[in-house]
Amino acid sequence: MGDVKTGTGVQVLVVDDNPDAADSLGVLLRQWGYEVEIFYDGPAALARAQAVRPQCMLVDIGLPKVNGYEIARKIRARPELADTKLIAVTAYQDEPAARRAGFDYYFGKPADLNKVAQLLRVILSDPSTSDQ
Repeated sequence: MGDVKTGTGVQVLVVDDNPDAADSLGVLLRQWGYEVEIFYDGPAALARAQAVRPQCMLVDIGLPKVNGYEIARKIRARPELADTKLIAVTAYQDEPAARRAGFDYYFGKPADLNKVAQLLRVILSDPSTSDQ
């Protein structure tokens, strides 16, 4: 996963009720240069997303209270969050359902972190050029 430092200044939210999985992914994302906030439940993540308008959210689907499908639907219903990239990182083996809910991308667990890094480099390229 080497030299991935392309995320400087990009806000990413990680949402997973498994603290080990969420924290480990957060550590990697920070090493890759992203600004990361970690949430272990949907309601807190949704509230924060509305406040900070992150460029990307990596979301587990099997969450208590508000599952990942509902998070995606609620994010997609908010015009101010239309540009937020939603990535499912989940043990649920139903990519079509994730896409219907509003996820842009899908990774089954355990996710191939090289592929995650590659995707993030592509979709979260230098934010200063994304409006051109």
